[in-house]
Amino acid sequence: MFRFYVDDSGKEPHDSPAYILAGWMARVDDWERFSDAWEVSINADNPKPLAYHKGHKYFSNHDATGQVGCFAGFTAQEAAAKTVNLAHLVIGLNPRIAGFAVTIPHELHQKLVVNTAVRKRGTVIRPEQRLPFYIAFSHLVPMIHALHYHSGFRDKVDFIFDGNKTDKGLRDCIAVYDGIKESFEGEGWYSLMGEITPGDDKELAPLQAADMYAGQLRQSFMAGETRGTIRLWEDNRVKMAGQYIDQSKLEKWSREQNEEAATRILTTIKKHRENPPVMSKRRVKKRKS
Repeated sequence: MFRFYVDDSGKEPHDSPAYILAGWMARVDDWERFSDAWEVSINADNPKPLAYHKGHKYFSNHDATGQVGCFAGFTAQEAAAKTVNLAHLVIGLNPRIAGFAVTIPHELHQKLVVNTAVRKRGTVIRPEQRLPFYIAFSHLVPMIHALHYHSGFRDKVDFIFDGNKTDKGLRDCIAVYDGIKESFEGEGWYSLMGEITPGDDKELAPLQAADMYAGQLRQSFMAGETRGTIRLWEDNRVKMAGQYIDQSKLEKWSREQNEEAATRILTTIKKHRENPPVMSKRRVKKRKS
């Protein structure tokens, strides 16, 4: 069985030009060995071990970049060295590991999806249109299944996304996935479609590796060139594939979401016309007075 661990980076447009959803896939037994090695490396003296933060020692690309959290007290050079040491553990799994990512430019998403969203007067924009996570999820999961299937694998793939059970976006997407999964029964992909569950990156080493991947991709995107551990992994021929959500994909998503939103609005209006709310006697008396 395979497991695909996923995290994101660049959620806020003011912090990043793009939203990135990325992760790593490997077999369960490989992940177990990787997790043991990751824990040893986090506690290694050279470079110095990570500090406890909120009761955990864990890697965070954000903390490493700013030398905060578990990286408090590190110099920029020490934080970079620790990051590279951990990145080498991904190389150690090569060729039995593969990375996949989806990149969505915030400016295009705002222009083509958010600004064109159909909504009922006085209501907020639906999260499917406001948040890029939804479209990223809808492209990443099928991409994994397609690449996995066409590479000749028939093992089931479970997905673990960084998040928790109260994460509405993730909960919504899991519900949609579970709802359509049965419709694939009898198709070749059905045997690949495992479970999708939330996980805690403070406790799961593969999610921390996914955090590194997403964060380093965002930094490379901002720099306009491949750098950091992305360059290191490329130089060591670690398999990585990505999908850029361009204008045509965003327009298609916007069109589909607007059609759904418009249908919901019209359905609500129709229901209200057919079954108008009954005014209470108390309210009627007040109006007469």
